[in-house]
Amino acid sequence: TSDAATVRDSLVNAVQAADIIEEQIAFTKEYELIGSENPIWQNPSAVLDATLREVHMDGVVITNSLDPGLEVYSDPMLRKVLFNLLDNALRHGERVSKIQVSARSHGDDLLIVWEDNGVGIAQDDKDLIFERGFGKNSGLGMFLAREILSITGITIRETGEPGRGARFEIRVPRGVHRTAGRA
Repeated sequence: TSDAATVRDSLVNAVQAADIIEEQIAFTKEYELIGSENPIWQNPSAVLDATLREVHMDGVVITNSLDPGLEVYSDPMLRKVLFNLLDNALRHGERVSKIQVSARSHGDDLLIVWEDNGVGIAQDDKDLIFERGFGKNSGLGMFLAREILSITGITIRETGEPGRGARFEIRVPRGVHRTAGRA
């Protein structure tokens, strides 16, 4: 039985190593796509709606309050950013039942706010969640999100209150946002 246990432990370790290698390969494929296409004007409301149609929401209610005329100049992988925010809320929010997405002016900038009513993010983890390798799954999602947004000067930070929900502020600088039909 000792030999069988050793073989079993070795197999478990090999499977875990293979999973890590697979995640790294997937990350490399995703990462090399960032910036491979020129940024384009995109409608975040429409991108969010398209993302929602592809995900099983499991009873979570999402309120998309984004102006349907809002456009941001960003990497074509903007959908990946919104997907990661959604996926993280559903996976790690534990008790998320509501997600609210809105935007407001902040000086010349635009602030897109993504907030949920889940468990939130511990104070010590707020900056770490954007570091490669940090997290409960691959640790790549929020790192990729930050990289995708940064191509056109857009920033993201977490400002929620632990225990009361996650809140992500996506700051879109002047010149990188516009409202269709307005000068």
